[in-house]
Amino acid sequence: MCRMELKWHRESLPPLLLLLWVFARETRAMEPCRLSRGRALSGIVKNAEIILGGLFPVHSGIEDVVQNFTEPPKFPKCINFDPRALRWALTMVYTIEKINQNPHILPNITLGYIIYDSCYVVPKALEASLAFVRRRAWPNAKGDDVCTPHAIIGSSESTISVTVARLFGLFYVPQVSYHSTCKCLSDKVQFPSFQRTVPSHAYQASTMKLVVLHFDWAFVGVLGSDNDYGHNGISQFVSEAEQEGTCIAFRETMPKDFDADDLVRFGDLLNETKAKVLLVFSNEAEFLPLALEAVRRNVTGKIWLATETWVTSSTLSSPEYAPSFKGSIGLALRRGEIPGLEEFLLKIRPGKKLQDMSPVSSNVRLHKRDLNDPGKSITRQALLRFQREVREDRNIRSSNSTTDTVTATSSATTNTTNSEYTDMNNSSATDSGISTTVSSGDLSTSLGFLTSAVTTALSTSNPSDALDRDDSSLDAFVKRLWEITFNCTWHQGKYKKCLGNETLEGVNTPFTDVLDMRVTYNTHMAVLSVAHAMHDLQQCTDEEGPFINNTCADIMDFAPWQLLYYMRHVTFVNINETMKFDDSGDPPALYEVINWQPVGNHIEFEQVGFYDHTLDVDDRLQIDNNSIVWPANETKIPRSICSESCIAGTRKGARKGEPFCCFDCIPCTDGEFSNVSDSRECFRCDDELWSNTDRTFCVPKFEEYLAYLEAISLVLLAFAMVGVVITIAIGLLMYRNRELPIVKATNREISGLLLVGLVGCLSTSVAFMGKPTSPSCRLREVVSCASLSLAVSCVLSKTVQVIIAFRATMPGSSLRAYLGAGPQRVLVSTCFAPQLAYCLTWGIAGYSVPYRNKESRLGIIVLECGLASPIWPAGSLAYIALQAVICFVLAFMARKLPSAFNEAKFITFSMLVTFLVWLAFVPAYVSTRGKFAVATEVFAVVASAYGLLGCIFLPKVYVILFKTSKAKGKSVASRTTTQSQPTEISAVASSSSG
Repeated sequence: MCRMELKWHRESLPPLLLLLWVFARETRAMEPCRLSRGRALSGIVKNAEIILGGLFPVHSGIEDVVQNFTEPPKFPKCINFDPRALRWALTMVYTIEKINQNPHILPNITLGYIIYDSCYVVPKALEASLAFVRRRAWPNAKGDDVCTPHAIIGSSESTISVTVARLFGLFYVPQVSYHSTCKCLSDKVQFPSFQRTVPSHAYQASTMKLVVLHFDWAFVGVLGSDNDYGHNGISQFVSEAEQEGTCIAFRETMPKDFDADDLVRFGDLLNETKAKVLLVFSNEAEFLPLALEAVRRNVTGKIWLATETWVTSSTLSSPEYAPSFKGSIGLALRRGEIPGLEEFLLKIRPGKKLQDMSPVSSNVRLHKRDLNDPGKSITRQALLRFQREVREDRNIRSSNSTTDTVTATSSATTNTTNSEYTDMNNSSATDSGISTTVSSGDLSTSLGFLTSAVTTALSTSNPSDALDRDDSSLDAFVKRLWEITFNCTWHQGKYKKCLGNETLEGVNTPFTDVLDMRVTYNTHMAVLSVAHAMHDLQQCTDEEGPFINNTCADIMDFAPWQLLYYMRHVTFVNINETMKFDDSGDPPALYEVINWQPVGNHIEFEQVGFYDHTLDVDDRLQIDNNSIVWPANETKIPRSICSESCIAGTRKGARKGEPFCCFDCIPCTDGEFSNVSDSRECFRCDDELWSNTDRTFCVPKFEEYLAYLEAISLVLLAFAMVGVVITIAIGLLMYRNRELPIVKATNREISGLLLVGLVGCLSTSVAFMGKPTSPSCRLREVVSCASLSLAVSCVLSKTVQVIIAFRATMPGSSLRAYLGAGPQRVLVSTCFAPQLAYCLTWGIAGYSVPYRNKESRLGIIVLECGLASPIWPAGSLAYIALQAVICFVLAFMARKLPSAFNEAKFITFSMLVTFLVWLAFVPAYVSTRGKFAVATEVFAVVASAYGLLGCIFLPKVYVILFKTSKAKGKSVASRTTTQSQPTEISAVASSSSG
């Protein structure tokens, strides 16, 4: 059979047919829809002209079902009924009914709803979402009467919202969440149709950072759930907090299902951490196992920072948890009031329909639709819209000069006709024509269908009956609420049986708790935002619309993306609160700062501050510190640190493998300082400065030199001055007894010159003491070396004189001519002249100058004579050493010569003492620094002088003072012949010295 496709212009229809078409379209639009019956979905539905969808976690989980696939799979049922979530769902119902009652919002339009239980799991939520968009995805599906909402309210959990928002975004179906805070949902590229009445946790993480900074907490542990909410919250908080200098003790992700090992690991973490502040980005259900472990381990004294998902948890604030969680601080969503909601909830009864509990009566709803005649409301509204469509078609036809044609096909069935008619009803209001299908080339079938539809519509006693159809699981929800609230059962068992006539008034249940409405209020605002957006769409004026060619959308037949436009621009005021969305679909961030304060054996939530993102940056966070109750009843803000602050004079030393705020306080080294606490490094003092004892600042360095009043200086000076006095005394004694043979035999001039050299050695020790000056540096070493060289030269002359005197007594010796004072003067001059010339040159060209030595000793400036070449003193000392060695060798050879006044053995001893002194001096001088090196040098000079003085002159002094007869040489005459030679030698020596 052939089919004929008819295509006509609306204006060509007869008036009666036009009226029948209008009634049929409106009646078709009001055909009741239902819940999806697939896979154990449960929910609440109310038919109306415009339907809003809802996703609420009335249950918080699904049962575990193991599928063996030998039979059709059994779809898991929802478990863990949540009275709070049922309150949220019924808040949506209540708000819609209030909107239907209000003649100033969506006049002549009735809103309905279809609400599914998401069971707090992605599969159930996704299945419900697929039911929402089924007709949009498959518009030609036959026999599909599942409700298709124009906008969605939900979901609560961010992970679920992320999943379903991708699906709704494909069809640009507006979605408004009341509790999903994931920052990721602000991405309009991935989620173009998502909006929410709760602030993004991007604001929450930033506000938590401000709370931490407000209380100056430096060490914070962070926990998060294993989902987008936890991951994004932790990531943002850690990033922003670390930029402000806050130290993160740990950042851990809690598993969705805690096993025994997880509880042990996290429990140990809570016990061992030094962090007193613990931030938890998680919902109540996922945090509860760890909270129980904290209670079991008696973890107290911690300050828990709660996010809005669990800050008002009735479970965690119960007496069982109070010891561990009292004093906690958290951010809560702003509270709001919903007048009449409590009365509505208290009317809930098992077996009672919602329209019986609704605050809006049927008469009121009909009055909203048409104040004159409710039965005519559909016709009047449709005719007005039809007239507008006819005008549009006329304009299009005139501009295009085209004529619609009518074609026919055969063998069309009734199903085909209905399907094509459905397509016609789904067409846009701006289409230029309507396509339908009739059979046999005439309009009889179409007219019959239209007539039947109109007859059905007119025969309905009350048009609102279709709108009041309640095909839902509400009664099952209420019965479960009854079992939990009244501790009863609807079945026979050990518990008391539920009667159904119990009242919720005066019963402590989360379902009727409207004193602290936060999520409930956000649900209320979400429904209002959709309603106000639809109202703006309805109030659009032709030729002033926002769409192509300044057109408007039809409130009875609009596309989801058209409503989405108005959703993004909606602004309304509800009880002094302005509601609007930013470009990311987020509302203004408003939080209350809540403190968990113990009252008796339970916890109450007290507001101690607020955060308002609309205020100036410095005024956004306000907290009253005095009204906060801390753990352990502390009166001051508790500190949360890993290591105590490092005082001035120390620096921080990081501990390997630990956060940067865990450190050791390391004292600054000598010459460094830090003048602030918690310094990361010590600073070096200038060259002339040194750190004080506490290493907190620099002071001038101590100047070190061999001062006169130091003990070692006084001792050396005493020895030197005593030596000078002794030397002078010996000189005076010898001068007084200069005619004695013992004095004459040792050459009085050379002995006097030797005493002068010793006085010079002892006197120059004074020049080594005191603060170095240019004269003292120039003379002290030069004079001491010259004096010592003079003394050694005199001793050498004496040694040579003894040997010559012995040789001169031998027959035929020509050495007698070298005896006497003259040759000795020449010898002394010859030996001393090179040293004198060298010392004069040294004093003129290579002398030392005062030098501030900053390197030899830490923190001390050694004032010394320096910057001269060490060759000068080395050369002088080498010459003296050469003289001493020659003198020692000669004296050693002459030590056994027979003579009454032989000085050889005393000279030998004096040279030995000198060698010992200088052998000890060299390593001592090299190993000492500063004033001790100078003292060593003075000691060597004084000791050498004392060695010569004691070994050469003390024997003579003893003889003169105590052996007078020997000193006068009286024993010489009584000697035997065998002693004649020594006597002669002595006489020769004496005469030569005379």
